[in-house]
Amino acid sequence: MKLEKLVRDLSLRMIVFLVILILLWAVILMIGVSFEWSFLTSKVETAFYLGGFIVGLLIFALSFSNITSNLSIISKAQNKEITESKNLFKQIGSMIGLSLSVIVLIVGGLWFAEWKVYQKLSEEAWNTVLTISEKNQFKALAKEIQIDGNIKEILNYRDALSYDVRSNGKLSFLIPKTVAGVKIYYEITPWFHKPTKDKNLSEVDLNRFKPNQRERKEFYLLSQGKLDSFKVPVINQNLRVFYSKKIGDQEIVILLDTSRKLESYNSDR
Repeated sequence: MKLEKLVRDLSLRMIVFLVILILLWAVILMIGVSFEWSFLTSKVETAFYLGGFIVGLLIFALSFSNITSNLSIISKAQNKEITESKNLFKQIGSMIGLSLSVIVLIVGGLWFAEWKVYQKLSEEAWNTVLTISEKNQFKALAKEIQIDGNIKEILNYRDALSYDVRSNGKLSFLIPKTVAGVKIYYEITPWFHKPTKDKNLSEVDLNRFKPNQRERKEFYLLSQGKLDSFKVPVINQNLRVFYSKKIGDQEIVILLDTSRKLESYNSDR
């Protein structure tokens, strides 16, 4: 009978633990989807759904074991086991604590892995921007911009400097102009194509750069010369790196956006 009691008690505790675990995890997953946690990718969500299916099978197997052991105990003896409410609440509290610990461990591990990936990506992006800013082609680009050079020549330098950027990221150059006493930045984007006719830079219609809400404050400080670089996280472990450098009297802001993929580049051309 000792074996039957052990199986009964152990299976019951495991069932309660798994039920609490899956309920708490459902709440955490719902919160993560609502707040768009970046590490909750489709693959991760699929893995958790599969885990929930496995937990369901375990609950079914444990329930069958619990019923079997109870029937065996009843057939051997007609005694009732009295459990104090205090011990019951203590056991439930322990199960809730253990379930929360498992969830915190999983979520914390995913967050830490995402943070490590972002740190590595950030370091690589920053080193890429610094490397570009020291190249002779960058100095030549600044000179061509300063003298209002030929746009085809400027785009050739852009393409040469973009060679150092990996496929998961695109390089843009922001050029300041003073319009009605206001400093405005125009961007030479990676998808800006070469015109069929020879034109100088001033004859080309460039788009005005508009910082988003998260980078607006830092970009304002950069435009005022109070900041020379900053980076802003983007969704899915990506970031945008800004670096302002003067070559002679010409200021150029290097913008490396790792969130822009090759397919986005092709679709915008």
